Amino acid sequence: MPTAIQTSLSLLLMILLGFLLRSKLDNDSHRKGLKVVILDLALPAMIFVALLGIKMDAELLILPVLVLLWNGFMLAAGYFGLPWLGVERDSAQHRTWLMLFPSLAPGLSCFPFFDRVFG
Repeated sequence: MPTAIQTSLSLLLMILLGFLLRSKLDNDSHRKGLKVVILDLALPAMIFVALLGIKMDAELLILPVLVLLWNGFMLAAGYFGLPWLGVERDSAQHRTWLMLFPSLAPGLSCFPFFDRVFG
């Protein structure tokens, strides 16, 4: 298992290597190709390898499953309940409400919509 110092040094070495190789990537197509390789190949592979080390327990899946069920319930309630509140189905306002209800975190962003609908 690598220590924190080893991990930090390897990350710093990768950053230094990136700065040194920056001058070699002077063409725009080279940069785009490198981005594609990093984002489409290297990053998912690193995430997959990191996830292999995680020990899973069926008990830990209860909360995410409950949240997904709650989101499904909120989406269905919004789809079928909003027309009862006078929001026309398949309108821009209806689609906006459908995105706000199941998000579980509308926060301050929903206040303009509340003001427009109920104000």
